[in-house]
Amino acid sequence: MEMIGYAIDAFIDFTGIIDLAVIIIAAVLASSVVILLALIFFLFFENRIRMAYASKFLKGIILFLALVLPLYTVYLYFSLNFLGIEPLESEDFRYMVGFHYWTFQRILPGPYRYIFYILLGIWALGVVWTGVIPFFRDRKVLKGLERYAEEISDPEFLELSRKVLKKDEQIKLYRSEFVLSPFLWGIRNKRIFLPAEEFAQKEKLLIYHHELIHCRRQDYAFRRMLALLCAVYWFNPGIYLFTRYFTTVNEMACDDGVLEGRSNEDKRLYAHLIYRISVQDTGKAYGAVSFTGFCSSMLEHRLRNMKWKNRRAEPSLLAVAALAILLLCPAIAYGASKGILEIQDKAAPFFMDIEEPSDAPVYEEYQKQHCLEEFTEIQNIVLKSQGSTEIDLAVPVGKEQNFPFMYFEEGAKVCLYLTGDDLDTFNAGLMDRNGHSREVASQEGMIFCDFVIAESGEYAIYVENTGAETWQVKGYTFLLPNQ
Repeated sequence: MEMIGYAIDAFIDFTGIIDLAVIIIAAVLASSVVILLALIFFLFFENRIRMAYASKFLKGIILFLALVLPLYTVYLYFSLNFLGIEPLESEDFRYMVGFHYWTFQRILPGPYRYIFYILLGIWALGVVWTGVIPFFRDRKVLKGLERYAEEISDPEFLELSRKVLKKDEQIKLYRSEFVLSPFLWGIRNKRIFLPAEEFAQKEKLLIYHHELIHCRRQDYAFRRMLALLCAVYWFNPGIYLFTRYFTTVNEMACDDGVLEGRSNEDKRLYAHLIYRISVQDTGKAYGAVSFTGFCSSMLEHRLRNMKWKNRRAEPSLLAVAALAILLLCPAIAYGASKGILEIQDKAAPFFMDIEEPSDAPVYEEYQKQHCLEEFTEIQNIVLKSQGSTEIDLAVPVGKEQNFPFMYFEEGAKVCLYLTGDDLDTFNAGLMDRNGHSREVASQEGMIFCDFVIAESGEYAIYVENTGAETWQVKGYTFLLPNQ
């Protein structure tokens, strides 16, 4: 439980708004690739797949984009970056955190941070403008429509409802002079709205059947999920292409369900009904599932779909595609998250070279040649090959002490966090087998410095007391392996 507490504290301490912006970018990259793969698949194989299967396949992608991808991207981003957490027995520090990559959240100087703050502000305004405001506006319109619409009861609707839904589910039926096209609204409390126009008996049953299939397949819930995705990724044109295509496929799947087993006369009547209603349709969906789809190109697509009498049902083809994309989705999310982290890490030197006003001491690194015989090897402290090791030892005046030599790969990092009294002066650094060393001198009795291994080989960490009295050194070493 203590480590979980440290992990939560580290997450709060070392993450922030900039990480959120970067995660959104990673999610957009991953979602764009997934959408592109799905659209390419249907571009080549749409005519060979029944729309009912296609609609289910696209609903699976919606669930992945809306629920799985955001959480998985957050998990990957932090799991790939956090190396580990080491509890410390210190009055000043409770734990130490290791990272694989430098991130903008930790390295960007103040002025550059405002760029991300501005971008996030623009993104939040876009979410409000494209998602929040339309949601409440449409809800207000639909609530007003429900208030002034006439609730009707039709025994034929109730009978068909039990037949299509295969259960007793109360669905309210309304008629309004303000409605030009039948539509479905609601997830739990479903309501179907009809125009005031008097339809022939067969036409009315076809409309009922179409909207009830939407109810059975929970299409409204998936449309709302798509609206959420459009709000979050409002700047990504791919999500609008996917929404448009899903709506088309979803309507065609309902058309197939209504016309299955019906005569050619019924099919002609249904096609004429869709065309007639679409002519007088206003084109405004109000967040509902419309009978016509509110789109002329969608109407053309639906009518053309009804003509494909010999469409072959190939669920195996769709199953293979679904399995392929299912296996690719985690890899795509992994690639997007890792790629974003590596871009930040490669950009880090540029931002870290920018001088920013700071009270933190700057340690200048020196190169020296030492005689190994002059060193005393430290025996009572064993350094961990990875992670942190607590240091507490006494170094006599003018003496040099080293830890046992260890093998490091090129690119590994050695972090030294050592403290003494304010008046203590000492050096610390890394030394190879030939005595060549890189070291820094203490400032105000402290050394907080990182060394990156330039060439694979054996190295030893050492300390040297340059003061006038025995120095008691305390602190930690933190060893990070090569990435």
